[in-house]
This record gives sequence, structure tokens and C-alpha cells, in this order.
Amino acid sequence: MMNGGKTFYIYKDGFGDVYNATPAEEAQWKAELLDQYRDRLSVEDSPSILKQIIENLEYHQAEGLIPQVESLLETASSRRKTVLVSQLWRMTGYPAAFSKLVGILKEHRETCLDEVFLALIEMKGSPEAAAFLWDLLQSDDTLLAKKAHTTLVMWAYTGLPELRKTGLETDLKPEVKTADPAAFSKALAAVRRVLRLS
Repeated sequence: MMNGGKTFYIYKDGFGDVYNATPAEEAQWKAELLDQYRDRLSVEDSPSILKQIIENLEYHQAEGLIPQVESLLETASSRRKTVLVSQLWRMTGYPAAFSKLVGILKEHRETCLDEVFLALIEMKGSPEAAAFLWDLLQSDDTLLAKKAHTTLVMWAYTGLPELRKTGLETDLKPEVKTADPAAFSKALAAVRRVLRLS
């Protein structure tokens, strides 16, 4: 049932010789699976599970997924909203994603800090997010600087490998800012070039 009729994986796992569901059964299972995911989409509070539900609905090409996720934004808790906007960004380039995340960070820093930065990891390619993280690296707020550093390191390993050649991992840690300002500045300038910030 979890395959939703994607029999390639059943064969890949070595069960092709015993799998004999009909197309009608597969269609029924897929419909049931999508209904379960849609029901959970409205109530799930765990950010990681909510993200997985959206990705599963997308994988199974659920109709009306984008409008459904958008409609949930209005009443979502701040934690849920971080996931919803990051997934909308990933699927559609949702223009309001960054401003909504920054708003959540300003209003709910104590309860949603980790969730906001997990959402920013999804936003590679956003000039606004890149500029925000670059600014935070220079911030006197050590916690936000560390979060920005971690987020950019994740970008370096999930789609922006050029960042790995900038000294990001070693020279842009917040403690290097005071211990070796020259190395910090050099790495900061290199990251700025890679992120194409003006």
C-alpha cells in the first residue's frame, strides 16, 4: 500500500515474484493512502513528519496539493507554518516563504528557532535567504550566527558544492570572527561571491 502502485520498488526489494495485485486494487490502495495523508496533513504537529507527509503526497501526485497546503497556512501554528512555507518554496518557489519565516523568527524565536532554520535549509536559491544568512554570519548574536553557519554548511552539501571551497566550514565559525578576523573576512568575501550577493 505504501508504494501506491509503484511496483518498481516491490521488484527492487525482491518481492516481484509474489506480488500479484490487480491495477484496481493498486488504485484503491493509492486512494486510501492519499486520504490518510490528507487527513494527517491537517493535524500533524511534528515538523519532520509533516514534511514527510507533504513529500509523500507530492510523490504520489496528489491532486490539489498546492492549494491544500496554502489553505492550511491561515490557521497553522508557527511550527507547522515553517514546514508549510518551506515545502511551498521547494515545490513552487513560493514568493512569501522567506518573509513568513523571518516573521516567525521575530515573533516566536524561543519556540521555533530550530524549525525556522530547518526551513531555511530548504531555501537554497533564494537570494533573500542567502543575504539573510550572510548578514547573520557577521551578527553579534552568537546563536543566530551559529545557526546561519550550520544552514550554509548544509547548503554546501545539498546543492551548492562551491561553498565548500570558501573556507565556510572552518573559517566562518562564530569563534573565528574574534580569533582570526582576517581568515573570517576572507571566507566571508568568498561566500558572498558564491552566493552572488551585491
